[in-house]
Amino acid sequence: MALYSCISDYGESMWQIIRAHPWASIGVGLLLTSAKSLPLMWHARLIVAVLYHSVTKKSDVITAAKHGGQGIFGYIVTSSRSPLYECDINGHKSDSTYFSDLDINRIHLLTRLFKGAGDLSLRPTRKSSKSQKDRPKKMRVLLGGTCCTFRKEVKPYSAYEIHSRVLAWDEKWLYVVSYFVKPGSARKMPKIQASKADHPEKREEVAALAKGMVFTSAITKFVFKEGRKTIRPEDALEEMGLLPDKATLEAVTLANGDMAWSWEQVEKEREAGMRTAQHLIALDDLHDQFEDVSSYPSLGKFGLVGKLF
Repeated sequence: MALYSCISDYGESMWQIIRAHPWASIGVGLLLTSAKSLPLMWHARLIVAVLYHSVTKKSDVITAAKHGGQGIFGYIVTSSRSPLYECDINGHKSDSTYFSDLDINRIHLLTRLFKGAGDLSLRPTRKSSKSQKDRPKKMRVLLGGTCCTFRKEVKPYSAYEIHSRVLAWDEKWLYVVSYFVKPGSARKMPKIQASKADHPEKREEVAALAKGMVFTSAITKFVFKEGRKTIRPEDALEEMGLLPDKATLEAVTLANGDMAWSWEQVEKEREAGMRTAQHLIALDDLHDQFEDVSSYPSLGKFGLVGKLF
């Protein structure tokens, strides 16, 4: 009873404050529910993500030896909401804000997977046909481009999750795919797939259900750099122990009971991902088309506020 009385008194006092200062209360409420949009909050979230994976969980390193070849394709999931300040005049999450969310999600993925890129002590000891001087030293992972495809709106204050994983890699780029989805979608999909497993004719229905969970999809490309030198993704992944040995053919059972993917399985998954990544590669042709800028009429030039600045 004492606890109930305390809560009741607190609620009554808060109500009196709100009644006395309605606009101030509304302002404070908006501020508290829009903390994600406060100045420097993006930087704080980024720094916290880096410190968590590189300091707090420094020794928790993903390798093919411990997690199998499938480890490189593992998902990172971050959750968030769309505060009022992220919404546009149409009453839903603004297109531009998806990219700041992706920054935070992808930094979790990169610092979780590629701890050995900047810290040589976290790279596993392994046999290599390359001499020590030819193997990659400290590397940076730099953003090369990203593209979003919007499917469904995210309404104000709606919750969503971002799921990202490595999709594929070629001779220069490493590609990451990301999905903005309804919370809990990943838990629902296995149940849906299992319920339709004995009915091949219902595969399209499963695909439609999965598609219905997605708000937005994105694909991003990254490059590994050692100073100004570009490192082939396969060489970088191999150096960090994320790829299984090509010479190992026998199946290996992991500590959790799963079967480790072989190099052939990883390569098959990479090739499947490249079929999607090709569409992002094709967008590089856009750079060449700017040379025709003078062939079209100008519709105006504007600054910060119309033509004033």
